[in-house]
Amino acid sequence: MAENIQIIAKPIGGSAGIIHVDVKGRIDAYTVGQLEAEFEKILAKSRRIILTLSKVDYVNSTGVGLLVKYHDKAEAAGGDLILTEIPDKVEVVFNMLGLLDFFNVYQTIEDSVKAFQIKDGKPTAGEKPVKQVPRDISEIPADITSFPLLVKCLVCSKNLKFEIRGYYRC
Repeated sequence: MAENIQIIAKPIGGSAGIIHVDVKGRIDAYTVGQLEAEFEKILAKSRRIILTLSKVDYVNSTGVGLLVKYHDKAEAAGGDLILTEIPDKVEVVFNMLGLLDFFNVYQTIEDSVKAFQIKDGKPTAGEKPVKQVPRDISEIPADITSFPLLVKCLVCSKNLKFEIRGYYRC
């Protein structure tokens, strides 16, 4: 079953070499090759990437692995892969895996651009960028996850049933 993913990459005007990547769809084993090819093209031009996830409705472990890989590649080249506008369903997964602390995550594209400017030592107009703070899963709106919740553990691959919100470990 082939899934579609839409990827739009374009430079942000007036910002020294920052590429904005807007992704729509699912980031999984079926689509990760397309996103990887796009990241390779982008890293050939720039090491500073802002990835908007607002239109992503699903990320599995293959997608997470790809994002970590290209975060590390960008950092090794002296840049960064900044995530922005993460939807609640994806935020739950990233929060459970501790990725909101691993990645630089900002609430808006503008804050992400400011973060790059601050890294460069350039003065920015207005307030400092607002970094997205990991939320307790219980703060995610109830309509995002209905209980009981049936999921497959990312560690041991067992099927799990959660009756209530909370933090769980395998």
